[in-house]
Amino acid sequence: MDRQTLIDKINSVEDASRDRNIIYSVLDELNIQYKRTNCKRCLVDLLNIAKEELGLIGNAAEESSFNEDFDYVYVCDRPQSWNGYIIDKNTPTDIVKEFVKSHPKGYYIKQYKLDL
Repeated sequence: MDRQTLIDKINSVEDASRDRNIIYSVLDELNIQYKRTNCKRCLVDLLNIAKEELGLIGNAAEESSFNEDFDYVYVCDRPQSWNGYIIDKNTPTDIVKEFVKSHPKGYYIKQYKLDL
């Protein structure tokens, strides 16, 4: 298959889950190894990999559907004090990110947004 045909095929993808076979066939033609999946976020990443290989986007990693696409959910039953901040469900995200660097477990979980 020529390059323009592959570009046309990959551009025809409207929904990564529904059009997964198109994504797989383009990846096969490009000789890119992948693992079949039902994960919509993973399929979007595979779509972006194909687009990068065809020169349609600059960097698939920067376009990843997993990049900072989550909310922090506070899991403790009462607020904590840290470096002059109150750590709870209302703490600003930039403070939470700093807090999680030094306290990675037990206070927050990452909950991925599902509005893809």
